[in-house]
Amino acid sequence: MALFDSHCHLADAAFDSDRGDVLVRAGRAGVDTIVVVADGVEAAERCLAVCEGHSEPSADAPRLVPTAGIHPHQASSFDAGSARRLERLLARPEVVAVGETGLDYHYDRSPRERQREAFAWHLAQAAARGKPVIVHSREADEDTARLITDAPAGVTGVLHCFSASPVVLEAALGRGFSVSWSGMVTFRN
Repeated sequence: MALFDSHCHLADAAFDSDRGDVLVRAGRAGVDTIVVVADGVEAAERCLAVCEGHSEPSADAPRLVPTAGIHPHQASSFDAGSARRLERLLARPEVVAVGETGLDYHYDRSPRERQREAFAWHLAQAAARGKPVIVHSREADEDTARLITDAPAGVTGVLHCFSASPVVLEAALGRGFSVSWSGMVTFRN
């Protein structure tokens, strides 16, 4: 059975010293494909570089496919310049998804209005490009559900690491989204 890792921040600097070993171990464990997820413009550029030369699985490593987007923690960096850079990246056929994007009101590392603006932009890009969107949502249920519901026709994607309320789940499932539960479902709380 081939495994598919739908969300890995493999381009993060934390993997710089052992990324090759990580890929070998993943391949040996049966992982066929890894979606290398971006959380900012520079990260998206690193994702492309990390994925280069890994467009097909090999005996030594899984296939790697990149995404491009801005995480809600970094939404305050979203401006016309970053939008143009992301548009260029999202136009590339090897970029398979828009994101990671969404809303995170738990930490509020970016102003909520900026998060909503960036998330709406990402949803529009996903619709325009026919690519799925990777959604991070934490303690922002009503706004997440509203933005997904109001997104342009054709938007689909995945609720990454889902831990929200039924209102978000229903909005996403109504648009054909997939839902990803992480190891958090095993936490006692």
